[in-house]
Amino acid sequence: MTTSPQFPTYRTEAALRAQSLTDAGFKKTGKGFRKGDTTLKPEKGWVVLESKLPKSAEQQGGKLGAPGLWKVHATKLPKQRFAFPENLTTHLNHPVTEESISQFSSCVAWAMQTRKESSLNDWVSPSEDEIQAWLGSRTLQIGDVIRQIELNHSEKRLSLQISILDAIPKDRKPHQLWLDRLISDAQEQWALARIEFRQVDEQTEQAIAEIDLTGAPDAILSTLFLTSVDTLRWIAASLVPTAEFLVSDSAQLSRALNDDHIKGQQS
Repeated sequence: MTTSPQFPTYRTEAALRAQSLTDAGFKKTGKGFRKGDTTLKPEKGWVVLESKLPKSAEQQGGKLGAPGLWKVHATKLPKQRFAFPENLTTHLNHPVTEESISQFSSCVAWAMQTRKESSLNDWVSPSEDEIQAWLGSRTLQIGDVIRQIELNHSEKRLSLQISILDAIPKDRKPHQLWLDRLISDAQEQWALARIEFRQVDEQTEQAIAEIDLTGAPDAILSTLFLTSVDTLRWIAASLVPTAEFLVSDSAQLSRALNDDHIKGQQS
């Protein structure tokens, strides 16, 4: 009796990712997956996880200084979003491998670990020599304005920041709404970075862009670090000139930036 030859079953990357998510406790729902109150779905070159703000950390969840890439997403009911570039775990023109699926699973696990700022006891930051080799020049010049990428690096911490504005007076009318909109729009536009105001003292604030890589999987960390450095440079180049103008004397005197004009534009 003859038998037909058995051929290996080919599974697409999407199918293998779906299996890895199922193994991690996610369930298929619509175009995405859900685990508890966290959903995951692809979104124009990104893998996006979205979750409610943790009740135990409503003031900290996804805010500056929190580990990982979670950030507050402005909706009627504020949510956290964690987005990583899909090409971190996809190799174009190459067949899917166990390695790429493992990297995808590791990124999802990183998101779930840091959603409620869970302990990352097993994670160790790269060495100082590795970080410096990746970082290169920290200085960025935009016209007459100079900015420097700040590194927060220790055994259990790794984040990058760049200042958009320092020492912003809290009472910054008439251009307050314009500056607030500039920063909030940037927060939505740049998926990797948190771009927010941070209080310096009772009278002043800063506007900061931050990408926190604490807990990132070793397999994708160097690539994500380089992407993060480039992202912060682009953010600063696009925001700093406008932000500097909005806190300048010229903005204070501009009739186009007065409150009445802003209200008229919004009506």
